[in-house]
Amino acid sequence: PHDWITVTFINISFCLNLSKQPWCLLRFERGIITVDQAILRYDTELCAGLDDMSDQHALIRLAENAEDAASGLYLFRDSLPQNATQITVIISELFANSSLLREISHAYSDLRYQPSFWRIREDMGLLVSSSQATYQDVLLMFRRAPGRGHHQIVWEDMRYRMEHEESLDLSRRVQLYTIFLKAQRDIIKGRRAADIRHVKRRLEALLEAQETGSGLQTPRVTRDAEQSRSIPLPRSRQAGLPSQSISPLMSSSDVPEGWTLPYPPGTPPIAPEVPLPSPGFSSGSSLTLASSQTSYGSDAFAQTSPRLIHWAQNVFRGSSPATPFSEDYHLNTRSLCDGPPEPGALHEMCQNGFQLAINLPFDSERLCVEMFWRPVDNRARIFIRTKDGEGHDRYYCTSMHSLKVIRQRSCLQLCTLSRIEDLYRQWARLNFYHYERMVLFYCTFIAMKYQDERELPNRQLNDFCELSQPPGGEELLYGGVVRDGELAHTLRLFLDHGSGAVRLEASAYRGRMRDVPLWTAFVTRWANDPDWAGLEPGSRKIVSLAVIRPPPYVFLLGYMPPQNTQGQYIMHFVHQEANVDAPNSTQGLHPALEWSHEEVMDMLEVNVAGARLSAVSCARQMVKYNCPGSIVIVASMSAFIANDGLECHIYNGSKAGVVGMSRVLAMEWAKIISGLPIRVNFLCPGNIMTPMVLKNFADDPTLRVKWEKANMLGRISIPEEYKGAIIYMLSQASSFMTGAALVIHGGYTAK
Repeated sequence: PHDWITVTFINISFCLNLSKQPWCLLRFERGIITVDQAILRYDTELCAGLDDMSDQHALIRLAENAEDAASGLYLFRDSLPQNATQITVIISELFANSSLLREISHAYSDLRYQPSFWRIREDMGLLVSSSQATYQDVLLMFRRAPGRGHHQIVWEDMRYRMEHEESLDLSRRVQLYTIFLKAQRDIIKGRRAADIRHVKRRLEALLEAQETGSGLQTPRVTRDAEQSRSIPLPRSRQAGLPSQSISPLMSSSDVPEGWTLPYPPGTPPIAPEVPLPSPGFSSGSSLTLASSQTSYGSDAFAQTSPRLIHWAQNVFRGSSPATPFSEDYHLNTRSLCDGPPEPGALHEMCQNGFQLAINLPFDSERLCVEMFWRPVDNRARIFIRTKDGEGHDRYYCTSMHSLKVIRQRSCLQLCTLSRIEDLYRQWARLNFYHYERMVLFYCTFIAMKYQDERELPNRQLNDFCELSQPPGGEELLYGGVVRDGELAHTLRLFLDHGSGAVRLEASAYRGRMRDVPLWTAFVTRWANDPDWAGLEPGSRKIVSLAVIRPPPYVFLLGYMPPQNTQGQYIMHFVHQEANVDAPNSTQGLHPALEWSHEEVMDMLEVNVAGARLSAVSCARQMVKYNCPGSIVIVASMSAFIANDGLECHIYNGSKAGVVGMSRVLAMEWAKIISGLPIRVNFLCPGNIMTPMVLKNFADDPTLRVKWEKANMLGRISIPEEYKGAIIYMLSQASSFMTGAALVIHGGYTAK
């Protein structure tokens, strides 16, 4: 009958009549199935199992508890529509808890990771004790609700106790578990983990409240001294290893978790300096940004419990300088959205666990931009509210992941990429009156976009120093590399010609988050003060800044720029010499006199030896299997020209080496397989939109215009435009072609 199901639990199967027990908890013990009351004994045995990790399924059982809690909450969500959004978020986090617990459990049995488990032993004990008590509370709630009529009562009872007696509601604590488990996973796998010290303090306080909380009618699982606060090592590795845990580190090149609790240590809110001016932002030397907390807040989220505070709210809290754009530079146009209306977008985000990060009004609140993010995976969306000609609300929404920012004087264009025409299409245009507000919006948008854990769908959606777009954009006055402990950051100094303002910006020097803003500081008022910056005593590489007000705006959870004992911000430079294009050194592009022998050999190793290795490996397989064919090696038009505006003699030389090598290989392999050839040709493309080229454009904003003017088509190519040429060279259509170059550069050398 459909009312019966078969359940397999720890290799024991039994049947359950669902028509009589819509939700119940079972245990098979000594041949007897115990209903409902079994949960307490089961949980006690689970925590006891964590004291002896010879039972390798302990974390798996904890993961199953999280899944059971999530599955049961589906019933509650359907019967509590007013709490549906909050419960959806909790369900999502519980499944995230389960997934991470399983991943850590699997790593426990992996010989590659076993030696690292001592690093997380104590922290995992804390997590297990607290999370198991929380999951138990949810499962016990199901016992108290035999029918739908009781769901509201037991839900409110549990929520009240968690919020008022244990000071942390269910939504927040399962989100804390997710961030904590992610860090533990990263530690044992040798990755840099986010700084979770403030999360650990919250969990310790939560566990203490869970253990000593009053009003519980059922026994709690408690800890025995330090036993349950640690997870023993795998037995083969336990002897002789230290027992302390290592505090996880934070890297600016890692994907951050994207959220924080209210006011973590070291990041207090910025106090407003002056009252908020009129919504038109017409004048004033300082602009209060509290306007981001307006009546445009999303009503659909009003019924949820207090939300996690995204770091973006700290960016737009308080005040910032307000340097207006000059009259001849500011565009007299309104902000608008050209995308297709999405009337159901807000409801969809509610259902999928998104939370409001920040909202910002434009044009006297005639248009409002809201940024949403999902704590589970940091997915970010932008939501725009405006009104049509009849005063009706219009809603627009899309993923930040699919947008590119392009500056047009005082406006920022948010553009999508047409898949058919490979052209940017304006999705929205936002007009700014003040330079600082534009910068903060841009940096926040870019940081949230790249903190999304997904890869960009197209390279042309990359954003690098887009505020430098001419005319009148930012000019790079200085670029250099600074260190914060073991982390390397790129420090840039910009002068904005449209407003005359000056700012500092730091970004990650390498890694996935390279060139994504880490922090920025507006320093216009001190730009001409000779005493503002000075060398630290006894150092020729550490510069201290006397004052920065307001403090730097930070776009990464938990990070703060380094300071000395006097509270002054310090910059620990890697090199003494100024280097406006410092980041170019990472690509091997800088003046000939500055190259070291090691750098020369590194580039030749990649560009020439790497191409040879690929070609030879392929040819060996062709010879082995008696298979004639064709090989295409990618060179560059740089093998034949000097790149105007780019100092890269070794790069050009290496590409010329590829050309010469390809011709010789074509000669050697012309009859190598029983008199038949392995044909070798080489493609020499022109300027292509690659990450390296985008980086060059970021370092020199004039370079793109120069290169576009240098070819007859007036644009930069994209990789997809070379597919046909490569297919031709690989196919029999080019059967009489070997040792030849196919140069495709938009007429670059023909002008």
